[in-house]
Amino acid sequence: MHKPEFKVKINFLFLVLLLWLPIKNFSQTHAPSTYFFRAAFDNKLFIDVNRNDAQSALRLWTKEISKNFTNNSHLADSNLTIQIEISLVDKIDSVLNKTSKIEYDIINLLSIDYIQYHNSGLWSPVVSSAGTGHYPEEYVLLVHRNTRIPDLNSLKNKKLRIPFNQDIPISTMWLENTVLSEYGVLPDAFFKTISKSGKSSAAVLDVFFKKADACLVGYNAFKTMAELNPQIEKKLKIIRTSPPFIKGITCIKKSFYDWAKPDVIYVLNNLQKTAAGRQVLALFGQSRVVPFKEKDILSIQKMVQEHKKRISKYKARELNK
Repeated sequence: MHKPEFKVKINFLFLVLLLWLPIKNFSQTHAPSTYFFRAAFDNKLFIDVNRNDAQSALRLWTKEISKNFTNNSHLADSNLTIQIEISLVDKIDSVLNKTSKIEYDIINLLSIDYIQYHNSGLWSPVVSSAGTGHYPEEYVLLVHRNTRIPDLNSLKNKKLRIPFNQDIPISTMWLENTVLSEYGVLPDAFFKTISKSGKSSAAVLDVFFKKADACLVGYNAFKTMAELNPQIEKKLKIIRTSPPFIKGITCIKKSFYDWAKPDVIYVLNNLQKTAAGRQVLALFGQSRVVPFKEKDILSIQKMVQEHKKRISKYKARELNK
């Protein structure tokens, strides 16, 4: 179902002194009298988040940006009106390739979507999100130690639980690659049932209480639960682990105004250093941001390439049956 966009607008006037830039540089990057700052968030980032909570978090996010313009701006003495507009979008590809009717300055999206356009020359990745544990994230298949399931092969015709959250596009693609590569079928044909619902904790507990044979969750989520309840790690075991994948990426358009870019990048890199920033990150199950490095997307780039090849071969094989 299509979810409508919502917009958060904040208007303010401020007067600040030029702190860092020489006057000659400022003359080359002079700010307009009114600036419309637009940011887009991919709706897939909000799969398991209450919409009202999401709106509140994004309002906080805009305030962090606004406050930084006030306190740390590179601007010379000037009256500047800034209008901040945030939208949740269903079709992030239209933003990435600039076919959207609205032109955005910043986009927040899943890494699996970013890599399809990272060679377009339109966007510069700034930060990626991370949890409290391993970075990048790994996904694990968990089973109960008391069941006779030593490996993936033993999960054939068994019940699998997958939490319904923002990890789904990445974790399920890895699972599809693995099952296609080793057994030549899609997961739906390999497992007896695949249930996609609830949070990671619910999926882990279903295996713990033997309501499901296995679950596919993030390693960090599993370790967090194990720290809270040591019995979980004692009774459950990992039978397969994915390569490390980064999840969320925040990008700024390459043509973004030079006068504003340093301040926005500063805010993005320091979200976890403020109470409001930490609240925003916590809502999406993250605790920090990490400066983006090109090497971090190599594993997910490889996975997507392999997935395209395997799905193509699978479909061709099915047509020839």
